[in-house]
Amino acid sequence: MLRVRGVNQRLTWPFSARQAKQLFTLYKKSPACMIPACDLTIKNDVAWDELLEDDIFPRIEEELVPEGPFEAILSHLHIDGNGTTAKLLPTTRAKGSFGTLCIVLLSEHVGGDIHVTHGRHTQEVYTGDELYASFVAFYNATTLTVSPMDHGRRVMLVYDLVYMEDHASRDAPPSLAAVSASLASLAKIPRQYYANLAYRCTHQYMLLDFEMLLGVDIAFVQAVADTDAYDIAFCGARKKPFHGDLQTMSEEELARDRAIAEDPNALMRVTTSDFYPACHTPPVVKACLRARPLGPVVGAIYSESLHIVVWPKQHRVRILGWTKAIEHLKLLVKQATSDLLGYTSVDAFALATIEMLGTTDRKDDPKDVDVPNPLDVLPLLRALDSRDVTATFIAEFMDLRR
Repeated sequence: MLRVRGVNQRLTWPFSARQAKQLFTLYKKSPACMIPACDLTIKNDVAWDELLEDDIFPRIEEELVPEGPFEAILSHLHIDGNGTTAKLLPTTRAKGSFGTLCIVLLSEHVGGDIHVTHGRHTQEVYTGDELYASFVAFYNATTLTVSPMDHGRRVMLVYDLVYMEDHASRDAPPSLAAVSASLASLAKIPRQYYANLAYRCTHQYMLLDFEMLLGVDIAFVQAVADTDAYDIAFCGARKKPFHGDLQTMSEEELARDRAIAEDPNALMRVTTSDFYPACHTPPVVKACLRARPLGPVVGAIYSESLHIVVWPKQHRVRILGWTKAIEHLKLLVKQATSDLLGYTSVDAFALATIEMLGTTDRKDDPKDVDVPNPLDVLPLLRALDSRDVTATFIAEFMDLRR
């Protein structure tokens, strides 16, 4: 319940033209109407504070990743019928201010989308849903533009986001440069234990489409893409794909599948995927990702199906698996294909394949169906005629005994 000084009745929602006219007679209308916090009273303030602390603040912590604990100080009520940035920000900033929170109350309007930009990244925020309230929060270091409003009025409560601890001062998104540098360094490590890393998405998505990603999800993808050292796939995964018709499966088969689904240690396997275009992942690698087990999973704890899966380009053979990597190496040696899958030479592809012999990750192949075998390499060494490849094979994987 929201009351305005000088207005006899409380404001009702959705916001009506009659209420707007009444407020416009008390407060300046153009280019946007602003009613200061001192003239506002939130009657059910306890429930409102619970909404802020239980629902809105956790999302701000999740998406903006502020430097420390914070509070929201009400600045004013903003009524906009044009689509303008005027009075969209707090009128004054408290010490420790790092951002703005705008809570869009139920108000019918068309247009007026808010565009938040920082560096080369822009996020568009749609606020025109008249059935649900919504909110947008952003750092002080961002810039705003607003699309023209074609119809109606948007009503928002504008808050100043303020750090509660003196040492906290960052008013911009955390830099991804250090993350990208660390990821680039990790990609160079040979014989990695896991074939891939899975990041569990924070948001829920209806489609496997990189253009749909939001917040920290797209930030993670951008940090990985900036290294130019990884392949990136947006994947659906499940503990076990169903192998048969549920109507015809036996009780034993159904019981087995239920047990696997309930087993917290059961492998999650890729079922569907979309690939980040800028990585130029070869088609054969894309095809081999399906049914691959996910590596270590990081990220959100409540989503079970959608993941961003990444692996170093120099370890693409790990996605192929031993058998397919050897098959492809044979084709390269016979010059039956020229597709190096991104490796710089046939020797480089051979060395990457040989490194799989020293990989002890049985998570990729728990039934030992595709176990690397040194005997598969021996016939290829002579054809490769590479001192480096042969020396690596002998030094690392042949057991020399008297």
